[in-house]
Amino acid sequence: MNQNNIAVLIPAAGIGARFDSIVPKQYASLGGSTVLEQTVNSFASHPSVSQIILAISESDSLYKEMRFENHNKVSVAQGGLTRHHSVSNCLANVSNEIEYVIVHDAVRPFFSIELIMNQIQFLDNFDGAVPVISIIDSMRHGDDMKAVDREKYYAVQTPQIFRRTSISDAFSKSKIDGLSFTDESQLLEYFGYKIKFFQGEISNKKITYPSDLYLLPILDHRYGRGIDYHLYEEGNGFYLGGVKLKSHVSIVSHSDGDVLLHSLADAVLGSAGLKDIGFYFPDSDPMNKDLDSKLILKKALELLHAKNFKLNHIDITVVCGIPKISPYVDEITNSLSNLCNLSTENIAIKSTTTEGLGGIGHDKGIAVFSVVSISS
Repeated sequence: MNQNNIAVLIPAAGIGARFDSIVPKQYASLGGSTVLEQTVNSFASHPSVSQIILAISESDSLYKEMRFENHNKVSVAQGGLTRHHSVSNCLANVSNEIEYVIVHDAVRPFFSIELIMNQIQFLDNFDGAVPVISIIDSMRHGDDMKAVDREKYYAVQTPQIFRRTSISDAFSKSKIDGLSFTDESQLLEYFGYKIKFFQGEISNKKITYPSDLYLLPILDHRYGRGIDYHLYEEGNGFYLGGVKLKSHVSIVSHSDGDVLLHSLADAVLGSAGLKDIGFYFPDSDPMNKDLDSKLILKKALELLHAKNFKLNHIDITVVCGIPKISPYVDEITNSLSNLCNLSTENIAIKSTTTEGLGGIGHDKGIAVFSVVSISS
């Protein structure tokens, strides 16, 4: 994926009458911030997002109190009387260099950004990609409450992603024809554009009522910890997090010795209640001699996803006397971002020494401590 080629449009001018509060639902408190802040910050943390345009009502007095990370990406368009008008106003501010446009409800803070990013690959053959989920409740229709087959119906979610040229053209045509839609995929389909529908997430709930704010705590959140140690030997450097470090030492190991990836893989496995990497990649197996540790991490992530969990955050501390790790932190962070399909904003790499205490505090070896969080 090219960097900085996505704009996110968030209509946030509604008052949320059904929310039954003096504060619009996008400004309701959620986990120490507001719903809108959580939604915006999730997009702002992704390196491929270069613009976030919010449609805000002229009478909105609460927006200026918001704290947005990477605020240089965020700008404001005038909120319209309808969602269609708000999105149209946002779209008018999208740079011509932008390749893809995401439209997302301000009050869906529980979405997975990577799920929508993975759909970009399909936009060579489609004009948009839209998440849908099956209806789980029985359904009835009309004043006579006639029963209908729920298997034939799906609920449409956001984020929805489109090619910029396609959605811009559709909105231009709708203005000429005086049309208005409540869902952007309907707009594009009306003008003959092709939409790919894919499986959304049940957890990606739109906040409509105050009770919806309590959704997050009932999701399955877990944590895992991984610890690994390796001795040094005379050499010409070693790999850490998939990055080659220059040094006069190498790591003693049966595999390629990437102690950081070993520690991280164990943390991932532990978070899902699985066995350690020694079970899946035993030292006694000659096939694992000089094994690329990226394959170990890949296996751990595959097992994690097989249990229907997703990786949310990585926190790593590297402990060694030599070499200095700080010059490599950004490169290691980017490496893990690619390996784990995770935003760099959700990866923390820290380094420290033991102030000369023990072998690790001098030049005898290295230790890595990893903590990860996952959710269903």
